[in-house]
Amino acid sequence: MNTFRLLVAVFTFTSVSLQAFAKSTALVAPGAQIEKVASGFTFTEGPATDGAGNVFFCDNKHARIFKWSLDGTVTLFRDKLAGTNGMMFDARGQLIVCEFRTGRAVASLAPDGSVTTLVSKFEGKPLNSPNDLWIDATGGIYFTDPFYQKRAENADPDSDNVYYLPSDRSRPMEVVARLDRPNGVTGSNDGKTLYIGQPQAKKTMVYTINHDGSLSNGRIFAASGADGIGIDERDNVYLATDSIEIWSPAGVLLEKIAVPEAPANLTWGGTDRKTLFITAKTSVYTLKMNVTGY
Repeated sequence: MNTFRLLVAVFTFTSVSLQAFAKSTALVAPGAQIEKVASGFTFTEGPATDGAGNVFFCDNKHARIFKWSLDGTVTLFRDKLAGTNGMMFDARGQLIVCEFRTGRAVASLAPDGSVTTLVSKFEGKPLNSPNDLWIDATGGIYFTDPFYQKRAENADPDSDNVYYLPSDRSRPMEVVARLDRPNGVTGSNDGKTLYIGQPQAKKTMVYTINHDGSLSNGRIFAASGADGIGIDERDNVYLATDSIEIWSPAGVLLEKIAVPEAPANLTWGGTDRKTLFITAKTSVYTLKMNVTGY
């Protein structure tokens, strides 16, 4: 695999304010400022952190994955993929990727570079555009499948759904049907709650996760639709909207973090996982936090 090193400039945006609705939460590290750590992309998405704290993200319009290393350098990790969007590492160190363009699948990238398609159909019909995913403690994968482009031939016209692929990689289960373009997804630290963002509908839903992986008790969590969703050690929920909104587990808006470009997604990186990484349009930004995240 040929890699190239990007020229990465680090900028501190002193003009970017942190609009805190509840400063007593002390989520952002004292004096922390938004910093740009990578730029020059078309649309950054899908940040995912490996076991060492390195952060991988994609330039999804070019189906490339890049790696931000702990030494601050950025290199090309993979290219010529069948689309890239939401990503997350599983317990075995394999990068699970939503191939949302030509692939229309959820695939696994092994450390040796091999690609394995995990799921591309539901009940014999092609998926739309797998967008984002979350892996539970058993290795099962929840993923959103909205319609954001021309539907695949023979696709279900009402299939803006959310699915669960069990850890044994048997047939996927439809867990929520006919949402309005479901997008970002993540689960609580205890694995009992799932959050699903709907940017078009301007709301984020929350569901109870049942023992078999199915969902129940769906309700509105926030009147804000998230592209990407993250969660910290306190179970606060981070929504990538026109800013980064931080909501308490009870659904109370705690803080808004302004970003120079509209955020698409987020994760935590670094050796202590206390650095918030934000993918936003052409760039990737970071912010030092007082809390670890997942």
